[in-house]
Amino acid sequence: DELADLFLELATDESQLHYPVYYAVGRDGKAWKSLPDDPSKAADLTPIFDAIINDIPAPAKQAERGLQMLVTALQYDPFLGKYAIGRIARGVARRAQPVSLIKNGEPKSARIDKIFTYRGLQREEADQAIAGDIVALTGITDAHIGDTVADKDAPEALPTIAIEAPTLSMYLGPNTSPFKGKEGEFTTSRQIG
Repeated sequence: DELADLFLELATDESQLHYPVYYAVGRDGKAWKSLPDDPSKAADLTPIFDAIINDIPAPAKQAERGLQMLVTALQYDPFLGKYAIGRIARGVARRAQPVSLIKNGEPKSARIDKIFTYRGLQREEADQAIAGDIVALTGITDAHIGDTVADKDAPEALPTIAIEAPTLSMYLGPNTSPFKGKEGEFTTSRQIG
């Protein structure tokens, strides 16, 4: 009932109030389509997996159109450099493919060095990825959150996402106050480093 109230509060369209309900005990690895009379009986997560396949629509694949991917996260690796992470909205990304990186409406030339897809929390290198895949691309060193990685021949930008300004700013450095060196064990910048 609490979940139904939450959906009622968050829904912006009536169609969002029509959804299937499944019952599960995650720590025991059990799930049912209807509330069981005896939850201690043997069960598995098959109803949940079937529901994912049957109830959640697959992404509309647009592999025949040019590549489009919005960069939604970044990571850095000392060996491969910056990873531009996002979901491919349309098209196909291939290893060593020349692309355009669209920043503020201006396309810049770039090239995909490597493509990594995800299996659980692990990254796996792939030769290509298609629309709907969440990928991490290397080789696009100028990428920032909100940029679009697009087809080189027909660069079209996706709507950018707004990044909220930080609510906390912090500076860590040596003490430069008049009381510096009067207390504390490590007081010089070399010791702090």
